[in-house]
This record gives sequence, C-alpha cells and structure tokens, in this order.
Amino acid sequence: MEVNVRENVTASQLAKGTEHFFEAGDQQDEDIVVRYKRTSNAGRLFMFLQLGIPTITDACPDSIKFSMYGDDALALVAYHRNAWKILISQLLDNPYLRDRLSNNARNFSDRTLTTRIQASTILDKLSCLARTK
Repeated sequence: MEVNVRENVTASQLAKGTEHFFEAGDQQDEDIVVRYKRTSNAGRLFMFLQLGIPTITDACPDSIKFSMYGDDALALVAYHRNAWKILISQLLDNPYLRDRLSNNARNFSDRTLTTRIQASTILDKLSCLARTK
C-alpha cells in the first residue's frame, strides 16, 4: 500500500503555480531562493506532525507537498518573509486553527508515518524491484 501525499511535480511547475504568492518581478532575494530551491528537508516537518504540533513551514517544494493531505491542512505555509509574523499571530490568536492543524497532523501521521506502514511500503517497493530483475 503506497500513500501519496500529493502528486509529484517538478520545481519548475511548482514555481509557476505559486508565483502569484511572491512579489512581482522577484524583487526580494529570498523569493528567488525559496522559489527555485529544488529540495528541502520535508522530513523535519514529520516529527512535528507526529506530535500534533501546529506547524508553519517555508515554501519549498517538498514542504508544500506535505502541508496538505487530501483536503486537510497539516501545516501553514509561509510564502513570503512577512507571512511568518502573520501566520504565527494567527496560530496564537486562534485556538480552533491550532486544534484543527493538530488533529489533522496526528491523523495523517497515524495513517502514514508509523514504522509499520513505512516498513510495509519499503518492502512492497523492494518486492517490485525483485520481480523486475
């Protein structure tokens, strides 16, 4: 059983699809860095999801992929440097948002991030590789 969080997209496709979140003409250095950073350590997000900690993540492709599961928001995404302050304030001021993110994160983790599920996924992939050789 393989669980996909979101379809794979290239960094280029993701940048084109999110360009409206950034300042016109990439006027700020961090916008260019964030939009074209090809990898990030989305795994660092997993431990917070497993603990049910409401999380804000940066706008790197991997982090964006894991910020949603189906229609459920797992984490808030800061698309611009000014968004961090706004999103932190929203989390502090809105107990319903904190509770919803926390519950969504725990439910996602319980369904996809357990060692049993991860081991099963790896074994399935290895068995597929063994059959093709």
